[in-house]
Amino acid sequence: MGEWNASLSNNMSNNLIVGYNASNESRKNISPPWFPEVEILQGGQPYTTFGFEPFTPDNQLVYHSYQLQDNFTVYLPKHSVTFG
Repeated sequence: MGEWNASLSNNMSNNLIVGYNASNESRKNISPPWFPEVEILQGGQPYTTFGFEPFTPDNQLVYHSYQLQDNFTVYLPKHSVTFG
């Protein structure tokens, strides 16, 4: 995050905020052999499941977030007005 504040005159100012965030929630690369997934059904519906979940290996969850915000403020005699 970074922030820049500027006074443009006695009654005007500007505020700029810039940010970047990276998040890596990737699953651990698990090498085979895996314990098999076992699903027990009751009446055709899943009753319980145990073992290795087959979709976890190499599931890449990488996020990048950017933020840009610019606020321009005008100070009036009784109020302040911000555009951003």
